Amino acid sequence: MSQARTDAGIRADLTGKGIDFARLDQNARSKARLDALQQQALEKQVTGRLAETLLSGSYRGGQELIRATEPSISLADIATVAGRQMGGYSRDLGSQYLDYDLATEEQAVELRRQSLKSLFDLLIAEENQRASRQPVVINSSAMPGGGGSQPGFQWPWEI
Repeated sequence: MSQARTDAGIRADLTGKGIDFARLDQNARSKARLDALQQQALEKQVTGRLAETLLSGSYRGGQELIRATEPSISLADIATVAGRQMGGYSRDLGSQYLDYDLATEEQAVELRRQSLKSLFDLLIAEENQRASRQPVVINSSAMPGGGGSQPGFQWPWEI
């Protein structure tokens, strides 16, 4: 019996040690997995930084080109605005010229109309005089410039 107890004690020691060995072995495997996962995370970080550096480097040329051409783009915008303003000034000037031209044309037409009215009034008066055989009376206020009442005025047939 003592032998059995000794065997059982040895088995219990071995079993206890076996459990301890199993725990140590499992602990070592877990640590190895953790180390591997940490290594992968570190590699992914390094790869991410490398990709970020490469991408930012690939955009650098375009960014420098934009920085270099930005002043000329701004000047082109300023020139475009100035051109539009000049076009607006030209349009306004042309519109004013047309307004002035139309106003002078209107005044010229009005003067012609008054002249023709005076001539027609003169012809009507002449026809009426012939019909009634009375002397012709010219209304000097109906004539352009007031007729012959102004100093220095001469009738065209008197020149």
